[in-house]
Amino acid sequence: MKKLSLSFEPKQIILPILIFLTLIVSLFFYLFSYRGSHRTFFFERIDSKGTYIEKRFVPKSPHSDKITGFIEELLLGPQTPRLKPVFSRGTKLISCFTRKKTLYVNFSRDLLKSDGEVSDFTVAEQIFKENIFKNFRNIDIIEIYIDGIHSYENANLFNIKK
Repeated sequence: MKKLSLSFEPKQIILPILIFLTLIVSLFFYLFSYRGSHRTFFFERIDSKGTYIEKRFVPKSPHSDKITGFIEELLLGPQTPRLKPVFSRGTKLISCFTRKKTLYVNFSRDLLKSDGEVSDFTVAEQIFKENIFKNFRNIDIIEIYIDGIHSYENANLFNIKK
């Protein structure tokens, strides 16, 4: 029986080792220097029907998770002129958490202010949900609360059309 012997020349081994080391170093820098992510934001147009897309970089915050940072950035409103903010200026995010595939979001009462430059509540709610569903694929249901009261209850309390 013949013995099978494998022999490699140094030139044949160096290139795969260099490629492997480059991959490991790149992975290390990617994992430990994550500074944020690019996200897609949807806003309603002022002068025509439909939504407009803005692409933004959302920086990583040591005090919040990705979805909280995204919602806080969304509340700042559009950067492009001729677009409506999703919710009234001054709206604050009180709390936000996910359980299973449901996102629970609690906004301040400022969300209910109607200053004429934002959409009505149902349109704003749909645009908000579109923003979340497009950017976070792990969310299937969104429950919106305003000062701790479910948004549907708020719609009845403040005569907002559903």
